[in-house]
Amino acid sequence: MSKKLINNISNITNIPKKPKQKFLINNISDITNTNIVNKRSKKKTVALLLAIFFSFFTWIYTWKWDQNKFMIGFIGSIASIFLLVNFQSIIFIGIWIWAIVDVARKSDEMFEKYV
Repeated sequence: MSKKLINNISNITNIPKKPKQKFLINNISDITNTNIVNKRSKKKTVALLLAIFFSFFTWIYTWKWDQNKFMIGFIGSIASIFLLVNFQSIIFIGIWIWAIVDVARKSDEMFEKYV
């Protein structure tokens, strides 16, 4: 009985291992194909609608690029609370127009390549 057990154990340890699969790239165009779109890419129309309706909050949509612009808009809006009413509207409308123009000037390719 012990010989059978030893044989079974030796058979278990002698299980052939599967060879590791190697992923070969046959054609470099498979990697750099321009038809492949990033699943996390952004859309310019969405960013433009956000700029129209939510002013500087559009820069949260593309945070990696525009975090400085968002912080300037946010701090400017908070600071305008302490100013006179006339200056509040001028600052807020200026930031709002800046957000719309900034998004409108960016190309569609920039949003598609956003990761």
